[in-house]
Amino acid sequence: MIAPLTSETQVALFLDNNTSPVAELAGCFGFSDDGPNSLFPAIPSAGILSSFYLLHPRADGQPRHWKNYNDPTLPSCPPFNPDPAVDGGPGCMIKDLGPRPAPTDPPARWGLEAQVSDLGDMIQSQFQPGNFLEWYFGTGRTHLDFQFGRDSSSLGDESLLAVTQNANVNVPVLCIGGSDGLAPTEASFADLASIATPAADKQIFIAEGYAHLDVLTARNNVAVPHIVSWMSQLLQRRLLGTP
Repeated sequence: MIAPLTSETQVALFLDNNTSPVAELAGCFGFSDDGPNSLFPAIPSAGILSSFYLLHPRADGQPRHWKNYNDPTLPSCPPFNPDPAVDGGPGCMIKDLGPRPAPTDPPARWGLEAQVSDLGDMIQSQFQPGNFLEWYFGTGRTHLDFQFGRDSSSLGDESLLAVTQNANVNVPVLCIGGSDGLAPTEASFADLASIATPAADKQIFIAEGYAHLDVLTARNNVAVPHIVSWMSQLLQRRLLGTP
């Protein structure tokens, strides 16, 4: 049964990392806890990389509402049980995903989940000229990006992409990932090892608790001072002529 939802909650269900199976479009926008939620398990083979909540109708029949990222009453774990099937509660959305993986370990999500992105900001951005989601995803830009510098024709499986042009890349590169997103560790950017850019001009920053969209949409974004510092270092080396 589909729960009645406010219009704001309908948008949030599509975008929030706790209620959407689409990790590429997910950020930490808050939660809905005014009714029962059930946890849908992760199915990596189907592209569902993490579990997410399904919202069920309220007992009084009223629409489900959404709490924004900065609401002080957002349910965290503890004291809430992460599995609503155990206690019949709404579940929770601020969870500890465990310690940071070692540099040699495969990429895995880690750290304390954050709540950093304002849903109102996100909705407003969809009606402005600088709509990055529509520009990147709506125009098929992701498919264009995969066509340049990558060749999977010899692999027989287009989901497997072979990097072929990294040795020709010699520009400063800053990679930013979120520990609760698609690029949670430095190992997520393993392709960087083969580019020609000098080591001093290659940096990786992982924002703890951020989901995939948060590195672009977060209020008080922790990535911003890191970007400023990185650019300042680049400029200083260029002006001084030092490597």
